[in-house]
Amino acid sequence: MNNLNSWEELKASLKPGNRLKGVVIRHRPFGIFVKLSGIEFVGIVELPNFKDEDGVTYSDFPPIDSSVDLVVVAFRDKGQQISLSMKPSLLSQSNQFGVDN
Repeated sequence: MNNLNSWEELKASLKPGNRLKGVVIRHRPFGIFVKLSGIEFVGIVELPNFKDEDGVTYSDFPPIDSSVDLVVVAFRDKGQQISLSMKPSLLSQSNQFGVDN
């Protein structure tokens, strides 16, 4: 798949519910940032989107440089960020998107 460089092109191609793989690039108190293969925009997983249960702690964060399975939740035009989830319930219902990682 060609790189998705344009924000509008990305939003037209990638839809909520699509499943992706990414690599954790940064930890923050509110969640993690993820690099997605072939996509020039940053993905973010916030604490409520880590797992199906409440009570996420820093120990639930995947290590930096680790590969993670993700589901697209939404797009944030401000800052051009892709909101993602790692919740098992969403991963099991997701559709694989054609981005190799």
